[in-house]
Amino acid sequence: MKTLLLVDDEASLLRVMERRLELAGYRVHSAPDGEAALDVINNVAVDAVLTDLRMPGMSGIELLRRIRDIRPQVPVALLTAYSSDETRAEAMEAGASAFLTKPVRDTELFECMRQVLAA
Repeated sequence: MKTLLLVDDEASLLRVMERRLELAGYRVHSAPDGEAALDVINNVAVDAVLTDLRMPGMSGIELLRRIRDIRPQVPVALLTAYSSDETRAEAMEAGASAFLTKPVRDTELFECMRQVLAA
């Protein structure tokens, strides 16, 4: 069973995505912000991270960079409601494994996680 870390400051969305992924067969940890996510990364072996882009404090791209410093082998996918070509390019340049736009359908979410974990 693969272990995922979900990071999003929207508590209701975090709970919904956590449940969807658990039902799909993943072990899921969640964090409401970048600092809490780093605590999880430092204490739990995760196979992949899915993080929101815009969060108070640390952005998803900053979190991605920090994860790259700590655990460069862990793939990180970004999720945002504010997609632009510039943002997508910045995320991919920073090392994002995937980039999803909210609202994300279950099929998109599951396929993204399969691809990220297979890479």
